[in-house]
Amino acid sequence: MVTTEAEVQFYKNMHEVITEVEKHRFVPIHKSFVVNYDHIVKLNSKEVEMSNEAILPISRQMRKSIEEIRMCLLKEYV
Repeated sequence: MVTTEAEVQFYKNMHEVITEVEKHRFVPIHKSFVVNYDHIVKLNSKEVEMSNEAILPISRQMRKSIEEIRMCLLKEYV
């Protein structure tokens, strides 16, 4: 896991991780990546750029759900 302060290794399955962090605006973008929506700088249909300048892929399976999540989160700000 990469945070704004450190990189930490831990071992859990992805479903457990998503369940624990989704209430904190984390969204799955790929079978290997869950990101905090607040740290997404750029978002397109294929990848995200994070605040730490990492560019991560969005899987084909997650593209539609990412767009739905984005719309829901945008509504929170309106």
